Amino acid sequence: MGGARRGRQTARRLAAGAPSFTRLLTHPETGVVLSMGRDTYKVPAALKKWLEVRDETCTFPGCRRSAKRSDLDHSVEWQHGGETDAMNLAHLCPYHHAVKSYTRWTPRHLGDGRIEWTSPAGYSYIVEPSADMRPPRKPAPAPKPPTPVVDVWNLDPTPDNPGNPTPF
Repeated sequence: MGGARRGRQTARRLAAGAPSFTRLLTHPETGVVLSMGRDTYKVPAALKKWLEVRDETCTFPGCRRSAKRSDLDHSVEWQHGGETDAMNLAHLCPYHHAVKSYTRWTPRHLGDGRIEWTSPAGYSYIVEPSADMRPPRKPAPAPKPPTPVVDVWNLDPTPDNPGNPTPF
């Protein structure tokens, strides 16, 4: 108890003297930065690498240009309130970056790296991520064996009581 109390006191002391705070969301298993919110436009190096693994290529439907040779783009533009996080960033090759910026093609992040692109004609295309970046699921617990049911009305006679007749 004393250690936890000292830790909280230290945290309070550090927080009181901090000139500012930066909101930071990290992956619970890997520790990779997933979101910087509106605190910064610049994408941290660890998040860039994570997105490069997730996307692998340009995320425009049908494009196979390497993510390493593509731009990391805010789907909802920064100047329009977009955040610097995994749910708003995706790789686009320079050509498709321009298509997204200057035409009516619009992306919408669906979660788990999936992006729904809507064409100017209103057709939708869902692009799946190259890598499944969700945390592994815990295996379901093994089912409990069924409890044996004893039918007391149809008991066989036992050696101790050979004359045990059934009730009817």
